[in-house]
Amino acid sequence: MSRSKLTFQKRERERAKALKKQEKRQRKSEKKDSDIEPAVDQGSELVGKVVFSLSSGVGRITSISQMELGSGDFLVVNFKDSTAVDYIRIDGTYNFRILSSDDEFQTALAELKSKTTLTNFDSKKDRVHYFKALEQKYSLASLVELIKQMSKCSDLGAVEKKILQRGIDSLIEEHKIHTGLALDESREKIEYLISA
Repeated sequence: MSRSKLTFQKRERERAKALKKQEKRQRKSEKKDSDIEPAVDQGSELVGKVVFSLSSGVGRITSISQMELGSGDFLVVNFKDSTAVDYIRIDGTYNFRILSSDDEFQTALAELKSKTTLTNFDSKKDRVHYFKALEQKYSLASLVELIKQMSKCSDLGAVEKKILQRGIDSLIEEHKIHTGLALDESREKIEYLISA
């Protein structure tokens, strides 16, 4: 056999080996992909839910959208007072809270009426950080605690007043949704509970 024929056969064997390896990797990859649920399922239970955002107010999750170049899946949120659409990455850490059930909301209102002991802070700066952290928890229970604590403070600064007002406004909006009352009526009821 000529030398060129041996070289050709050797290259063909190497090419066939490489092709088998590539097919094996592809089958393995396809098997892994089939074991993984699509990311879209991760947020699908949230579609249609009413949400409250500190920055945008009341909104509704309308759908899930996949972004280009593998940047992930996003919740599409339309907010009541905005024509813009927000895209929020589905990663389990959301900057909004979801509308509570009627029972959860009634429990929160009862908690709002209950007495509270004002937390002592070493400095006003510590107090502001505490209230900001409480606000960022995005839960109804932390919102109620924030309102109860802050409404007992007599020396709120400008930042704290804004935090308190956002919390109260959020609670008023949720009250309006749960009760079907007008905004002014909901405001009166919530402000009465806070002052009681």
